[in-house]
Amino acid sequence: WPGGRANHYLFDLNRDWAWQVQVESQQRMKLYHQWMPQLHLDFHEQGINNPFYMAPAAEPLHEQLTPWQHEFQDTFGRNTANYFDEAGRFYFTKERFDILYPSYGDSYPMFNGAIGMTIEQGGGGQAGIGGFDAVGDTVTLSYRIQGHYTAAMSAAEVTSKNADKLLTEFEKFFDENASSPKGKYKSFVIKGESNPAQVAKLLELLDKNGIKYGKAGSKSGLKGFSYTSGKSESFSTSEEDIIINAYQPKSVLTQVLFEPNPTLNDSITYDITSWAMPYAYGLEAYALETRVNAAGEYKQPAFTPNSAGKTPVAYLAAWEGTRDAAFLSALLTADIRVKYNEFPFEVEGKSFPAGSLMITKGGNEYVPNFDQKVSEIANKFGVNLATTMSGYVDKGKDFGSPNIRVIQAPKVALVGGEGTNSLNYGAIWHFFEKDLNYPLVNLELDNLARYDLSKYTVLIMPSMRGGGLSKSAEENVMEWVRGGGKLIAIDGALNLFANKEGFALKTFESDEEKKAAQKKLDSLAKEERLLPYQEGERVAISSGAAGAIYQVTMDETHPLGYGTGGKYYALKNNSSKFAYLNNGANAGIIANNDAYRTGYIGFKIKSTMGESLAIGVENAGRGEIVYFVDDPIFRGFWESGKLVLSNAIFMVGQ
Repeated sequence: WPGGRANHYLFDLNRDWAWQVQVESQQRMKLYHQWMPQLHLDFHEQGINNPFYMAPAAEPLHEQLTPWQHEFQDTFGRNTANYFDEAGRFYFTKERFDILYPSYGDSYPMFNGAIGMTIEQGGGGQAGIGGFDAVGDTVTLSYRIQGHYTAAMSAAEVTSKNADKLLTEFEKFFDENASSPKGKYKSFVIKGESNPAQVAKLLELLDKNGIKYGKAGSKSGLKGFSYTSGKSESFSTSEEDIIINAYQPKSVLTQVLFEPNPTLNDSITYDITSWAMPYAYGLEAYALETRVNAAGEYKQPAFTPNSAGKTPVAYLAAWEGTRDAAFLSALLTADIRVKYNEFPFEVEGKSFPAGSLMITKGGNEYVPNFDQKVSEIANKFGVNLATTMSGYVDKGKDFGSPNIRVIQAPKVALVGGEGTNSLNYGAIWHFFEKDLNYPLVNLELDNLARYDLSKYTVLIMPSMRGGGLSKSAEENVMEWVRGGGKLIAIDGALNLFANKEGFALKTFESDEEKKAAQKKLDSLAKEERLLPYQEGERVAISSGAAGAIYQVTMDETHPLGYGTGGKYYALKNNSSKFAYLNNGANAGIIANNDAYRTGYIGFKIKSTMGESLAIGVENAGRGEIVYFVDDPIFRGFWESGKLVLSNAIFMVGQ
């Protein structure tokens, strides 16, 4: 654990091309966009029992790929196959590795006009300098090097022979797509007031990818697909809104990143099947089938720095996104006391929703240069501070109410090591160090029985597999929870508690529901026994999910729902379904089957996802367990989930 492929933060960089979460990806893409190659080969190793994979790629192939991109992949494959045939080497093409997910080293170049190709040599870490495969043949390092060398020279050869065509088609790609984009949706509107902090984060991503955008201006009578409702709706735009149209050089990449529902011409995919940016950032947005031009250059609202003056009764700040969580983190690490309100309130003509940050004069008398420090920290993160000279509110709870909660700086530990999902672990680690800049301690899963957990107030268990905790480890953890600890369980970690005595987390609400589900599965099993053997993989995925997006209804009155506006989009990569908690808070639910928005989910489970738990809290003694059925910060690019995870870390249980 964690294996040899990951970077420092245990990210798989080959899935980070578009998102550029990691510094390595950011630097690579700066160079890529300077170079803008016509051909890009991504060399890998695969399992020792697989000989050699090369283009052409497998289905599903994204519908935006051009005939020339298909043709060149085939040309390369046939040319390379000739050399392999002469040497008696085995290979395969058109299997396993598709071109759909936009953040790979083959798909990203494809969506930027190049010929992108993945090359996989059998061997990997298991082979070392030399090793035996399943049939007893020796796979040596020199043999593997020769395979990659042959593929590379073949690529250089076919590139040279087709140089003029490559350049012509490269230029044609950008000219034709910019003047006549072929995707269904030609324009995308982001409502600028829906969440300014998250809008700013999205625009950073567009800038990294060279995607142009502009000011929408005031327009009425527009009609488009609403990402929020999943239906076509009429709407209008304002001066604060942003327009991104497909009539630009990065037309294809724009459409791919924003398309509400990618076309799947094959449901067997290598990766997730949906990633639309409005869902990832939790923004109100529309996709239009018509061209809507920008009314001018979009300029983000100018930030007016906060200045220290007469000390107010309280500084007040919004709680909307990752920026605000980082602001809170900086205040807490500076030993500044922060509170939040459990109920909305109005004071001095200003309204504040539940979960707003409150930095009060009372309780911070010990902080030297209090006003200056608060202003400087807010300015660093671009947070506009409101102030009030009175704690006597016009509506809601006064500032001395028991419903105004103090946020105790959490002492957080993250469980890692063999048995945990290193990718999920790495994303959480990176979130703490790079987004929040908040201290985090690592604990090994194998040693959970021996740790003194009283040092920590929050324990995060990332997704995991296998048998779970030993009896002594479970006893140690649960004794700590019952004593007041907060355990955050994510994805596969929920299996440590599901259907076990003493826990409210259940996969079925009743025996009747369990029997009905089993009866349905038994009926399907009878049909599947007669299916051809080669349909086995399709049968298997009929019970799985590959990045299906669901709208989660959030309880805004619960700390987990603060800042969400009552909804959150979950990216589902597992088939888990849990019943509503009978003992605890169902803070986020998939209310019904209509909550499905996009992405692949098997037919066996799709109709059962309605009325299920997405995010919840179970009380245990003086502590609680927070359940995330799905990874809220998948690969670090699912931005909207970072706020909900921050709620779990900082707000719940205060």
